[in-house]
Amino acid sequence: MGVKYEGLINVEGLSLGLEQSLEKQLGSAGVVITDLDDVWFRTSEVYERRMSEVAQVFAPMVGKETEQVFDDLLSAILARRSVMEVNPLIMPAAVADLYRRYGLEDKMALATAYGSILEIFDDFLPLYAGAEMSWPVLGGLKQIRVAAWTHADAEWTQRKMMMYPGLERVFSGGVFAVDVDKPKECGSVLSSLGVGPNEVVVVGDSLRSDITTAVRVGVPGENIFWINAKSVPVGEVELPDGVRVVANLWEAVNVMAMGWSR
Repeated sequence: MGVKYEGLINVEGLSLGLEQSLEKQLGSAGVVITDLDDVWFRTSEVYERRMSEVAQVFAPMVGKETEQVFDDLLSAILARRSVMEVNPLIMPAAVADLYRRYGLEDKMALATAYGSILEIFDDFLPLYAGAEMSWPVLGGLKQIRVAAWTHADAEWTQRKMMMYPGLERVFSGGVFAVDVDKPKECGSVLSSLGVGPNEVVVVGDSLRSDITTAVRVGVPGENIFWINAKSVPVGEVELPDGVRVVANLWEAVNVMAMGWSR
């Protein structure tokens, strides 16, 4: 996996062009930082499937629509994220929070819900097609490093990487499990890489965690790519000046390779 497109594109040529463009924009010490979940891995699809299973357990017990219980669970997860930071126990803790909030007392139902949500950590995570196409090109960079930040804990992140042998070699700059909602922690990633905010490109899917955080640590807007995977109307969101909107990682790679021209 990750090299299946080599027969369709000039990987070496595109890597060379990308490197030259990045060096011009960032300098020879530059780094491309990508998020992992929903940039490389189709994580949200797995999350939503398992969350829906939990919602189907609780919905008939509380007399609510499955969609409403799903939304309640999402709120519980976000609340837990705000206090638990990078912690694999966020998901089951949120399920327990919702169980208590609903005043339920069916331990079997709780066990079933736990079982569903914990399957997330064992599910196979497909890659986006754009990520597969980007893999050999980004992996072919020589001077410019590629790194990743992720809100997932280190153990789960390692498990994801092991699903695709060789993918870890793309991230020559390393993979950092940090609280991506906190600029201080993301600033520490830049410090660990030995670069300033003008020497990085950030590619992410979350407006709050990836895009806003990158801006707050000083990354110029033109060096930030927002992957609008769900095709949200751009007029409905508030984008920082200069941030580029792309459909996937592959589009971001091509825009960078063309020298940032649109």
